[in-house]
Order: sequence, then C-alpha cells, then structure tokens
Amino acid sequence: MSRASLRVPTLAKALSHSLAALEQPGGRFDSRGASNSIDSAFRAVEDYERLASEVYRLRADRKIRADDPTIEQAEELLANTAQDIVSFTRQDKAAEPAYTTFLRQYRSAWRRHMSIFIFITCLFVASCFLGWNIGVNQPDYLNLVASQDLVEMIHDHDAWFDRLEKNPMKGAMDIAMNNIRVAITGFVLGAVFGFGGIYILVFNGLAFGAILGYCATHDFDEPLLSFVASHGPLELTLIVASCFAGLLIGRAFYRLPVSKLRDRLAEGAKEAGVLALGIIPWLILA
Repeated sequence: MSRASLRVPTLAKALSHSLAALEQPGGRFDSRGASNSIDSAFRAVEDYERLASEVYRLRADRKIRADDPTIEQAEELLANTAQDIVSFTRQDKAAEPAYTTFLRQYRSAWRRHMSIFIFITCLFVASCFLGWNIGVNQPDYLNLVASQDLVEMIHDHDAWFDRLEKNPMKGAMDIAMNNIRVAITGFVLGAVFGFGGIYILVFNGLAFGAILGYCATHDFDEPLLSFVASHGPLELTLIVASCFAGLLIGRAFYRLPVSKLRDRLAEGAKEAGVLALGIIPWLILA
C-alpha cells in the first residue's frame, strides 16, 4: 500500500466526523471550528470531495492494480458515505414541517427574483405616470382606458365610490371579485409568453393614472385619493405581485437552450405556485 493510499482511512474518518456533527442539534463541532449547521454542512461536503478525489486518484494510478484491496476499500467507503448523506438529507426533509418548508421556499423565491419584481413595479409606476400625463394633457385619449359614463361622473363630481357605503357588503364583494379577476388574469396571461401579464399591468396603470390625472384637472382628485388610500396600496401591490408570479413561467420561453424548455417551465411553475399560495391570503384580506 502506498503512502498516498494511507490517506483514505484518514479522509473517511474526517468525513464520518462531519456527518456525526450534522446529526447533532445545531450542527456544532467539538474541535474543528464549525459554529453552526451551515458550516457543518460545508465541512461535510468538503470532506466528501476530498475522499472522492483520493478515490479517483487511486483509480487513475497505473502502479496500483484494479483489484487492489485499497481501491476496493476506498470505493466501498465512498459509496457508504454517499448513502449516509442521502439518508441524512431525506431524514432532515421529512422532519421539517410543511409550513416551514413552504415559508422557506416562499422567501427563497422572492430573494432570487427580486430584480424581476422591481422591474415589474417600475413598469407599473411608469405606466401610472404616463396615464397621469394623458389625463392631464391629452384628455381626448381618456376614452381608451375609461368609459364615457366614468368621464361624465368626474365632470359632475359624482363620487361613484361613495355609493359603496349604501351597501358595504355588496360593494366589498364587487371590489374583491374585480381584484381577484384582475390578479388571476395577470397571473395566467403572464404565464403565456409573459406579454399578457405585462399588458394587464400596463393597462391598469394607465387607467389608474389617467383617471386620477383627469380628476386632478377637475378638482376632484382629493375624494378619489381618500378612497384609494383606504385599500388601494395593498390591492395594487398584489396585482403587481400576481403578474410578477406569472412572469416567472412566461420568461422560460425566452431562455436558452431550447431543449431545456420543459425543465425551465416546470421550475418556473413550481416557484410561481409557491408565490401564488403566499399572495392569495393577502388578496382575500384586501
């Protein structure tokens, strides 16, 4: 047995120590310096890679025969440790509550794709400003995003939203159904090549900005802002979030390679589903 092959038992012992540390509460080491479970996991991966490298080196060494017991022992140790890692991972996942798993995936999806959400939010804000400019400076185009009846009510200072107070339950249900319909439409259309969700987002931004700008030119913006401020920020945020979740699926059509499209769609659908499950309770609350 060569001197280098003597490293196999040492590396195997180090890996066994790492795996044992992972099974302890908090994943703490006694003498190797790791202070938490993340450090323990990285140390275990590092030790596993060292053992695997030594096994591969022994296989490539022409001075060692293929039936050398050192190689057989090293391969057996490597296979056993790989099985231990898999068993430990499955046990750890099985012990984790479903809510904790969902919460971890939900936060992870937001962190990974926060740049897309910021882009979608900026697009919505920009469409609101564009709609404001239309309502203030180009009122002739207002009918493209608002009905004629709504324009006439603004002219007459008829606060159509105050009618909700006459029947709050019915008004709340109407608003809820409208928001749910817009959110679902934005999510579904966003999943189809992405453009549908962006269209829903831009159209709603244009309509909101144009109506608010037109109200401002007729000294009717304060009542509308008072009404919107009571529930609008949360609802608008959730509509943006719904379009954002759908876009995680739709963007898969524009990434390469094409051969991986099915895998990208599956991954995007999984993340979008997690986000949708987190958005639905807030939408119901709004």
